[in-house]
Amino acid sequence: MNSSERYKMLTLSRTLTEGSDLVSQKSRLARG
Repeated sequence: MNSSERYKMLTLSRTLTEGSDLVSQKSRLARG
């Protein structure tokens, strides 16, 4: 795996993590 591929994987995983965090925050707000 070269560095650009590794960078893309890291960016993708970070995006997914931030997205799931946003979703959990919104659902918490909706429930509250």
